[in-house]
Amino acid sequence: MRIVHAPLLLALLCTFGCVKCEGEVIESQGPIDPLPGPVPPEADPNAIFDSEGRLQESDERVAGLVLPRGLEEQPIHGERRHSWITEVPVDKVLEYFGPRLITGHVSQEAGGATYSRALPAGIEGPTAVRMDVGIHPRPGGGTRIELFELPPVPQNPPSEAELIERFEEQQRLLD
Repeated sequence: MRIVHAPLLLALLCTFGCVKCEGEVIESQGPIDPLPGPVPPEADPNAIFDSEGRLQESDERVAGLVLPRGLEEQPIHGERRHSWITEVPVDKVLEYFGPRLITGHVSQEAGGATYSRALPAGIEGPTAVRMDVGIHPRPGGGTRIELFELPPVPQNPPSEAELIERFEEQQRLLD
């Protein structure tokens, strides 16, 4: 003889017709509408990452380059020099800056990279500022970003004779 479990029998009866429970008859109401899917959280205007886990742009720019959110500026000496740190892993920071810097000179070192003589994507013309951007992992975790704006090429470069004269003058001062 086969024993049928009560919960299984009840589920089958509810699915295929009527069930008598405590003297009442409950009829099947047909298919049930599916519950709506998860509601996406509203976009947080201060979120560092987007819904796909990529760094988002901030409102801050340096020499035309849009910086990501979540950077903490660090004091640095020298004109045209900038430095930031962030707790964001170096691979996420590289993923952000890679498509935004146009250069043929990228050197990878120690888990980071340096973009030499780069231009910000979409910035062209005589006012465009070339820059060296170094992105490196920090020993305690996170990332360090250093940016050096290269000085513009002089509009009227000195002649060869002027350069030789300057060099000789500097040599005399050293003696």
